Amino acid sequence: FVTDALRYDLVALLVAVGLAATGALTPGEAFAGFGSDAVLVIASMCVFGEALSRCGAAEALCERLFSGEGYGERGLVVRLALVAGLLASVMTDTAVVAILIPVAHAIGRRRAIPIARLLIPVSFGCFLGDLLLVIGSAKNIALNGALAELGARPFGMFEFTSFGLLVLGLGVLYLAGPGRALLPAGAVAESYSQRYRLREY
Repeated sequence: FVTDALRYDLVALLVAVGLAATGALTPGEAFAGFGSDAVLVIASMCVFGEALSRCGAAEALCERLFSGEGYGERGLVVRLALVAGLLASVMTDTAVVAILIPVAHAIGRRRAIPIARLLIPVSFGCFLGDLLLVIGSAKNIALNGALAELGARPFGMFEFTSFGLLVLGLGVLYLAGPGRALLPAGAVAESYSQRYRLREY
């Protein structure tokens, strides 16, 4: 784990096998986590997010939302953060970022906007979107599972959606308003044809 010689999931499996082999835990105790509702839901969300990405639904939504030219940087920040937040409520943050990075790069080159000013709203949108649904993040799912194991009432799917929408809305307004002054002003991303001036040849 420290040297990164093995993948994290393989390390976790080896630890469970080692605990069972040494008698520190019974086999049932060592592998009890694989039967947890939280693990099953997280695995299902990863499959669902990958399916949503592969079928092109997320990309089609982005193409529809970002195809117009009638809005400036403020409008792009709002749209990117909102789309990231909404997608993050039903997909893993990694999948959302993988979808939106090419979109942000293309928009940044076309509008001459530094890419960092577009990627930070995507990051914050993903973070805030985790609060929309119980399945929005692994932390929510794990907490729900712990509540159920302790005998408390777990959260419903949309129990804190209204609060999540409020937080997402306030976060987007901040990013589009005073938060824009804190966004970095880096270099504008260039395509290879622009970098090497291929048009001259």
